[in-house]
Amino acid sequence: TELVQKERKLHEIEERVALAAEAAQLGAWELDMTRSDVWVSDKVRELFQLKPGEQVTYAEFQERVHPQDRAGRDAANQKAIETRGGYEMEFRVLLPDGTVRWLAERARCVSDQDGNATRLLGVSIDVTKRKEAEELFRLATEASPSGTLLVDAQGRIVLVNAHMEELFGYDRIELIGQKVELLVPDRFARDPA
Repeated sequence: TELVQKERKLHEIEERVALAAEAAQLGAWELDMTRSDVWVSDKVRELFQLKPGEQVTYAEFQERVHPQDRAGRDAANQKAIETRGGYEMEFRVLLPDGTVRWLAERARCVSDQDGNATRLLGVSIDVTKRKEAEELFRLATEASPSGTLLVDAQGRIVLVNAHMEELFGYDRIELIGQKVELLVPDRFARDPA
């Protein structure tokens, strides 16, 4: 009876995790490096437009990744395996009908009891709508007749339009990642004391 109770508890946990993943629209996948097998959830099959019920190989999985993003995603996988770490990235998938979708992915390497890297576990989510909204925002910002910049929570510049380049005499490449204080004249800078 103890074993039955443990199995029931495990099944309940699995159901909760599956429900949470479904609610979040997350697709889960696993690469077993000892057998070169890939397991994918139904959501990943949907995201990558893989046939239901058929075994998926890593090559087939990677084939759906946009050609310009394959090397980067493969390098992230390899680095996670070599360092027994993980990664977080965004990349495009090219579906059989020619549609391009953006996915965000997070993965981590899992070791066996002997410390050998044996599996890479990951989750993927479609972020196409967010990427499209970001692109529209970028285009609107660029078309603005005013100098516009966007600063992150740490005070670093993340977006600059052409008018800001003209106003301050910097190329946007020089500004991206810099503290916004770079653009504030000394006489207007607050004394931190």
